[in-house]
Amino acid sequence: MESRSEMKEWIVEVTAKLRSCFIVIDALDECSSFERNQFTDLCNFVASLPRQSDPQLLVKIIVFSRPSDNVIERALSWFPQIQIDSGANAGDIEVYISEMFNDIEPDPLDEHISGLNDIKGMMLSHADGMFLWVQLKVRVFEQIGTVEGIREDLENSTEGLHDLYQQAFRKILAQPAVVCDRALKALLWIANTYTSLSKAELLEALSVKPGSRGISNNPKPLRSLSICTECADLLVEMDGKYQLLHASLRDFIIGQQHTIPAYTALQQNAQGILAETCLTYLMFEKLQCATIQDPDELVDLMEQHPLLEYASLHWGDHFSAAEGPGNNGLDLLLMTFLETPLALDVSMKVLESREFIRGFSQHSGQPSPLHVLSVFNLWRVAEAYPRFKLFINEHDSLNYLPIDYVVTYGSREMMNWLLGVYASEDMSFSACLDCCQIKLLMHAVSMDWDDIVTDLVELGVEKDEMVVLRDVQGGTYFETMILKAVDTNALLALESLLNVGADPNISNQGDTFGETPLILATQRNNIVAARMLLKAGAEPDIRGKYGLTALHHAACSDNVEMVRILLDNGAHVDIEADDEQSRCTLVCGAVENDSTEAAEILLNQGASLHHVTSIGYNPLLIAKCYGRLEMMQVLVRRGADIKSIPHHLGGNALHFAAWAGHSRVVEALLELCQDSAYVDQKNNLGHTPLWMNHTLTWEVSKMLLENGARSDFEECVPYFRENYFSEFRRLYAR
Repeated sequence: MESRSEMKEWIVEVTAKLRSCFIVIDALDECSSFERNQFTDLCNFVASLPRQSDPQLLVKIIVFSRPSDNVIERALSWFPQIQIDSGANAGDIEVYISEMFNDIEPDPLDEHISGLNDIKGMMLSHADGMFLWVQLKVRVFEQIGTVEGIREDLENSTEGLHDLYQQAFRKILAQPAVVCDRALKALLWIANTYTSLSKAELLEALSVKPGSRGISNNPKPLRSLSICTECADLLVEMDGKYQLLHASLRDFIIGQQHTIPAYTALQQNAQGILAETCLTYLMFEKLQCATIQDPDELVDLMEQHPLLEYASLHWGDHFSAAEGPGNNGLDLLLMTFLETPLALDVSMKVLESREFIRGFSQHSGQPSPLHVLSVFNLWRVAEAYPRFKLFINEHDSLNYLPIDYVVTYGSREMMNWLLGVYASEDMSFSACLDCCQIKLLMHAVSMDWDDIVTDLVELGVEKDEMVVLRDVQGGTYFETMILKAVDTNALLALESLLNVGADPNISNQGDTFGETPLILATQRNNIVAARMLLKAGAEPDIRGKYGLTALHHAACSDNVEMVRILLDNGAHVDIEADDEQSRCTLVCGAVENDSTEAAEILLNQGASLHHVTSIGYNPLLIAKCYGRLEMMQVLVRRGADIKSIPHHLGGNALHFAAWAGHSRVVEALLELCQDSAYVDQKNNLGHTPLWMNHTLTWEVSKMLLENGARSDFEECVPYFRENYFSEFRRLYAR
């Protein structure tokens, strides 16, 4: 099965190929259980699709989702919103209700049929379009067991979804104390974890006792235990992982939209409980005794300890979320963990298991507390213990410095703290630059860390550094910091780079690339970036790939606003492409790409109508060859000559329009010049427009004959289709 990142790449690739498409996303809120920040990333990705940089790409999206999801609302705030009528899915709900009752009573007695039909109607009116409400309510009916009892329950109740959740919690509380406690903690874990847990992981988590050094076999729940049943089916198991019954249940639980004191007490300290469990687990004696020398040993250890991966990956997330008054015990537990080298080593090898398994762990260093804190952005902990600063330039077994992990895991506040230490303490930042594994400035730019960009340059990082990168085909290309900022739309970082004096005209120096920041901003249709670059001194007429300037790209894509901005900032209106094969001007490029409005702006600014490319094409001839009727009319209206062309073959515009088979263009030319000599003119090879079209469209040949074409008719006869021949002969003889 494809990963989500692969699916995103596939969607982008498909939309680029289709050029115009509609995407329908149903029940986006159902994805809110995705791991870590993946739901936020998904929503941001969806929001980005209609705003892709290619102005020729048309992507329209409709998203169906329940209201009041903060992540969705934040990402899609600029989308128009429509409140769909609550009865829009009434037909589907009605079918679903019938199916649910058929499962309960597949063969009802005759005296029950009428009552069941009444109940179905009442269910439909109460459901308010929610399948989940029907699903939960039917569970209640299964317990009631009689038609009259079900009818009475519906008549005397106006329960909403939250009321049904509350009933399920009461069912949990009615169980024996041990079962109730286990069910509430299971719900606590699944509602607050950053990734979905398997049954083995959840049972392991429920077995960890505060302060314990391991798990004996006796306290472990039996693997045959039905966690879902104990949780009143508020948990469901899908693909071997547990998740809440519905995304709205998480809001109900975490938002404490209930009156369940037993669970409220747990939820108020949920992050602390999970952080304590993870840290306790990482310090189990069996893990301290483990020696991990190769990838196989790490895999075996993770299989023997099901919670090890989750605890290693997320203890810091839970600790960070739990920070605040009243967590002194958790702070002490963290310090014990940080001062236990074996625990740090195991957790970091799990955290960086991909690199470890690929054989990157070839160095003698060991992870320090500062390495671990850098991963989870726990800068306040680092600040509280000054001795941790001594580890700032130490390498771990992967040869990484703490600052490498800061960049890799996006720990911005920790980055600020580390740079502050480098700036104010007797710590060598030059030594860091010499041996860190990550290109610090490039990554800071790509994450739009404007303050970090400024600090790095002040500490000595080259603002115009050129980094050699490798593309997907295995080739190499060069990337500069300012180009990276434009490419990733990191506008804050771009502003910081310009403020510290980065060169706005620097280009990628390589065989494949060579675009300036301004050209790239134009290609991306990034108006804000273009204005910033021009204000900082970017030269609009610098050439990039194929000798094209920023204005070439803007004109060819009919990016009218960008064309005006570039012209207002001194871009040359008649500059040629520095390409021996074409010497194409801006107007020629606009005509070829059917950018009518851009062409008119250029002509208004004095661009030439008569420029000839190296292969003998002027703007009018290009319009004919590409069938740009509207563009041709604009050019003719402004004085373009349709009776002569600069091409070495000679002739007139009708020759090329006929050769290209563009019937609408031919028709327009014939209306503009109603002269049989024009229609029958021969080019330098002795051919008329009729001869130029004889193997193509019959509509063009017919129009030419109707307007006086006579020469070359006999030569064209063998090429006319048999069913058109008599008509053409009649027109010729007229």
